[in-house]
Amino acid sequence: MSEGGVAQVVATLVRAGYDMAQPARVRVAIRETDVRFFNRQDAEAARMLARRLGAVARDFTDSPRKPRPGRLELWVGEGPRAGAAGIGQIDSTR
Repeated sequence: MSEGGVAQVVATLVRAGYDMAQPARVRVAIRETDVRFFNRQDAEAARMLARRLGAVARDFTDSPRKPRPGRLELWVGEGPRAGAAGIGQIDSTR
């Protein structure tokens, strides 16, 4: 994803009232955009955000590494040819 694309996604989420961590690039293939939640109480917020972005909510509650409750991760994919993609953590409590 281009830097401009990342900036556009971040700006959209900030305008919608989300607190964003600094975006980070990753070197993994992301087929489709997903919103990851790590705590059960964040499942509905993840589903709502995923619907808003046309993404998929993914359950990572079994992950040994968990951010504090209220944090989601957004991974942005560009389709089957995705290379490096990723946005970062979102604070869904605001």
